[in-house]
Formats: sequence, C-alpha cells, structure tokens
Amino acid sequence: MDVCVMLRAGLVIKKGSSKAKEVAEEVIRCLRENNVEIYIEEDVATELSSLVCKVFSLREPDVDFIVVIGGDGTLFRALHKLGNADIPILTVRAGRRGFILDVDPYEVSERLRDFLKGRYFIKEYFRLKVLINGFEKTPSAVNDVVLMTTG
Repeated sequence: MDVCVMLRAGLVIKKGSSKAKEVAEEVIRCLRENNVEIYIEEDVATELSSLVCKVFSLREPDVDFIVVIGGDGTLFRALHKLGNADIPILTVRAGRRGFILDVDPYEVSERLRDFLKGRYFIKEYFRLKVLINGFEKTPSAVNDVVLMTTG
C-alpha cells in the first residue's frame, strides 16, 4: 500500500509589497495544484488571509520547505528568525534588491515544480559568529556584521 505524505510549505513575503503579494498568489496556485499544504508566516498572515488558512512561526517552523518572496532583507529577516533550523529555502526575487535570491518571478512556477520533483541543488551559505570579549552575544549573521556606537 502506497502512503502519500503531503508536503508542507511555509511562505514568507515582503510585508506591504504588492509585487511580493502578486508572486505569492502564483506560488500558492502552483503549490495547490501540486497538493502541497500551505502555511504563511504569522507576521504577514493578514495580507494573504483570503488565500491561505494556516499560519506558521519562523521561530518554530513545522514545514518541509520555505519559499521567501521579496528581497535580500526579507531573506535575512527569515534567516534571523529561523536561527539554526535546517530547512530548505527557495528564494524568489520581488524586491528592490535580490543579490542572493535565485528565482525570478516569471519562472517561479517552473522552479517550484522542479523543486517538488526533486530537481534542485542546495546552496549552503556560511554564517558569521560574532564574539565580543570572548562571548557570543549576538545571533549569527549571513553576510556582514555592523558595529555601531550608541549615544
């Protein structure tokens, strides 16, 4: 007897972006066509409430993969909240900057279908660890660390 396990996808979109919402609607359509259970990040759930009924937290993600739609800032925010969670992330460019986001909006359906069929590779990025006086006092970073004075 074959057992069909439904995949769970988490969506993270750039808050307040009409372009990201438009791309998210296409992502949701494609995921539904492929019988994927869809969750939206709690911070933007109200923006897509008419399309998605389930919500998830990046701090405690119970999903099989995540689709980030926006720019580099959206990805960095998601990575910061995810911490050390080991979950594949498909990144879709829909912001002003998208230097490290791999998928363009016009190809999102095709790339999602490839992903769901196992036709993908994982690109791993190093994380930076910051020690201050020998102690780790900040979360890990992806591409840079900024030191600022206060006052």
